[in-house]
Amino acid sequence: MKYAVRLFAVVFVVAALGHAEEYVSPYTPGPGLYPRWTAKEAEPGLTYGPGDPAQLPKTLLYSVTIDELTADAEEWVKYGYGGFFLTGIAGEWSTDVWGVDGAPWTIGESDATLQKAKEAVTKCRALGADVFLTSSFSHPFEWFNETAWQRIEHQFRQLAIFARESGCTGLAIDIEYVWQQYHFNWDGYDYKGYTREDLVKTIRARMTRVAAAMYDEYPDMVLLTLPESSMSLGSHIHTAWIEEAARRDAPGGVHLCTEYNYRRPNARFMFGHAWMNTELLHLRLSKAAFNYWQRTGSISEGIWVFGEDPEDYHGAPPNLAEFRQAFAAS
Repeated sequence: MKYAVRLFAVVFVVAALGHAEEYVSPYTPGPGLYPRWTAKEAEPGLTYGPGDPAQLPKTLLYSVTIDELTADAEEWVKYGYGGFFLTGIAGEWSTDVWGVDGAPWTIGESDATLQKAKEAVTKCRALGADVFLTSSFSHPFEWFNETAWQRIEHQFRQLAIFARESGCTGLAIDIEYVWQQYHFNWDGYDYKGYTREDLVKTIRARMTRVAAAMYDEYPDMVLLTLPESSMSLGSHIHTAWIEEAARRDAPGGVHLCTEYNYRRPNARFMFGHAWMNTELLHLRLSKAAFNYWQRTGSISEGIWVFGEDPEDYHGAPPNLAEFRQAFAAS
């Protein structure tokens, strides 16, 4: 299944796009013509077709808690959502997923949080909706600390067990919030006793072992990861995960949920952004892993509809026409 993710709304649909007039690119290079702002404008003259419902990707809603799923899943599915990012359980990689209920000694079937999650997920799956246990990177990693990584791998193993036992379709992991670490000039890197090449190799090795720990426990999981990381060190995390999934021929695939395209409704920008990320993976992945990813994975161009953003909309909230175009293009 291809996934299209929207962050409240991160949403994805496929639609046929047509154009009424000869097209003039808004991205002509030159002084004052950098596409920063034109990418954030809907392109006039586009028309939309319904598309084949059988071929549409699922639209995922970010984010909902166990209680919200239990109360509102039917209503969200009626609105067209096909799945959910389940938050409020494993908010961060260092979270003890078995201690969320205040009783860390209850593990597995006896855990109160697992019982509630299983009930909510079962309800969603009966409605045809997927649920992804969602976690993030919010505390920095000590890449060269072997003792720390024994614990870190354990944490991800437990996340996978919880996702499997609760009936979740898989895991969604947001790597964004330690973004400073994804740059070679981060203050925490002193390069005493290691080089930049050593750093890259270590990140890939650590994250390969993280992926292995998760797949060992939940080999059939669908793995969503967000956001895209361009050429930063974060892209080595994604590629390490895809390489490990490819080595195992994991059936669920790895799906890249992008965020730079939020509030950028221009359809051609959306297509170009997906192409850019595909080319980056083409450059970074082995031939076998890239073929695996194209066969089993996808890029989900996320969109965001609510709230004012002075930078993106000059103080004005997004309008329905722009949202509609972004939704169709994604």
